[in-house]
Amino acid sequence: MTTVKNKAKSKKDTSDVAGEFGFHFQTDAAIYLMSEYLCKPNFKGIRMEGIEDIDLLFDDSQIIIVQAKSILKPQTDFKNVLGKLSSAIRTLSLGNKKAEKEGKNISKYIYITNSPDPFKDGNFKGIFYDEEHLKYEEIPIEDDKNKIKEYWEKENKEIDLTKLEVIILPFWGNDIRRREEKIYKQVDNFVGKLKIKIPGMTQDLLQKWMIDVFENGTKFADGKMISNGRVIKHPRKKHRSLNKNEIIWPVILLIMDKDRKNDSFYDKYSEEDYDYFMFMYMDVIKDVEEHTQLSLKILGDFEKFRKGYVIPENTYKRDTERELEDKFIELFWNDYVALLGLKGIKKEDRKDLVQIILYKVLSNKRLINDVKKATYL
Repeated sequence: MTTVKNKAKSKKDTSDVAGEFGFHFQTDAAIYLMSEYLCKPNFKGIRMEGIEDIDLLFDDSQIIIVQAKSILKPQTDFKNVLGKLSSAIRTLSLGNKKAEKEGKNISKYIYITNSPDPFKDGNFKGIFYDEEHLKYEEIPIEDDKNKIKEYWEKENKEIDLTKLEVIILPFWGNDIRRREEKIYKQVDNFVGKLKIKIPGMTQDLLQKWMIDVFENGTKFADGKMISNGRVIKHPRKKHRSLNKNEIIWPVILLIMDKDRKNDSFYDKYSEEDYDYFMFMYMDVIKDVEEHTQLSLKILGDFEKFRKGYVIPENTYKRDTERELEDKFIELFWNDYVALLGLKGIKKEDRKDLVQIILYKVLSNKRLINDVKKATYL
C-alpha cells in the first residue's frame, strides 16, 4: 500500500530528476548556441540567468535572448509541451522591457526545446525528430504560428515576430553520450573551424566547458552526481557572464596540454628521461603555461630575438622559425630560471626543465594564434 508520505516522496524525487535534467539541458543548450557564434567577429560572450535563461552578447549592445525548456521524456510525454511553449513565448515577449533597462537591443528571440512536437499537434513529430531550426515565418503549419502569435500578443503586440526562432535539440535518455550527441557535433564543428587536429579535443573541450566553465562558475544549492562523474546541480538565480576570452581559454589550455612526445625536440631525451620530467614536473610545466603573463613574456622575448636575427637567404620560413626557436632556447634558457621560480628545482634538472617549458610555450604559439584569428580575439 502506498502511503501519502511515500507518494509525496516519489513526487519530490521525480521533481528533482526533472530539475537536474532541465539544468543539464539549459547548460548544454548554452554550449550548443555559443559554439555557433564563437567564430563571429561581433560575438562578445554569454550570460546565464540574465534577461532570459541564456543571453548571447554581441557588439553594439546587440543581444539574443533564449528560453530553454526541456521535457524529461520527450518522445512519449506531450501533455506539458503547450504549457512550456506558452510560458517561454510570454517570457520572451517581455524580454524587450528588460533589455531596454540594460540598454540592449534584441536582435533575435530563441525558444529551444527537446520536444519533437512542441505545438502538440502530432504533425511535427516526423519533422522534428532530428535537429531543426525554424524561423517563425518558416513554420509550415499555420495553426502553430497562430498559437505563438496568440501567446505573444497577450503580453506585447509591438514586437516583430520575424525575430523569433524555434530550435528543436534532440536531448533524451539516461546515457550521456546519446543525450549530448548533437551538442558534441556542434562543438566538433567549432573545433573543425579552428583547423586543430588533436585526438579527443572535442570531448575534452565539451567536458571543460560543461564542468569548469558553467558548473564550477555558478553558485549552487544542493545537488547530485550523475554518470561520468559529472555534477548536475540546481543553481540559485544568479547572473553568470563569460566573455569570449574566458570561453576560448580552455581551448588554448587543451592545445598546451597535448602530448608532444613524438616531436623531434624531444629526440635528445630517452623515453625514460621524458617520462621522468613529465611525471616529476608536469604541475610546474602546467603552472607556467597557464600563467598568461609569463607565456606572453616568453613569446615577446622570442619575437624581439626573431626580429634581430639575420635570416639566411633561400631558407624555408617554417624551418627558419623552428631553427630560431631552438637557438633562442639554447642561448637564453638560464635567464628564465629565477623568473619561472625554478631555483628550488634540482640543479641537474633545471636546464632541461626550463628548455622544455620554453619549447612548449613557443611551439604552441602558432596554434594559439590560429585559434585567436579564427575567433577574432
